[in-house]
Amino acid sequence: MMRPLTLALLLCLLCCTTPRDPVKLSEQFAPLDSMPQPQGTEVELGLAGYAKVLCSALYVSGREAEEAFRNSGFFFLPEEELPFVRYEVDENERSVTLIWRDSVRRSARFIGDQGCIIDNGQGIFFQPVEVNTALPAPLT
Repeated sequence: MMRPLTLALLLCLLCCTTPRDPVKLSEQFAPLDSMPQPQGTEVELGLAGYAKVLCSALYVSGREAEEAFRNSGFFFLPEEELPFVRYEVDENERSVTLIWRDSVRRSARFIGDQGCIIDNGQGIFFQPVEVNTALPAPLT
């Protein structure tokens, strides 16, 4: 008699404490309409992400621009749009700009130990700080 009762109690506890839909549960604490939403088209947002990945490939990982452009970040854009994308690198600013059909441009800039940040045209909203690490140099 004790085993079926224990099993029933455990099943009841499991059903009562496990949310059936974790997304709906999270919306109780952070309703979707109160959360900031990405602004822009699929291409605009994709270019921004691609620029950030390419910037990181160059200035964080030390990769070559052409190789990184070919092999990283392309997944941010629909495949049919990739032939219309080109990039520019500004070594003085340590930035990368991706251009789609010569009309839409999105950039990312290297900000020291914080890595690359998407440039939204409004500047950055934090004070960059030096990060001290005990790790060896990345190329070792």
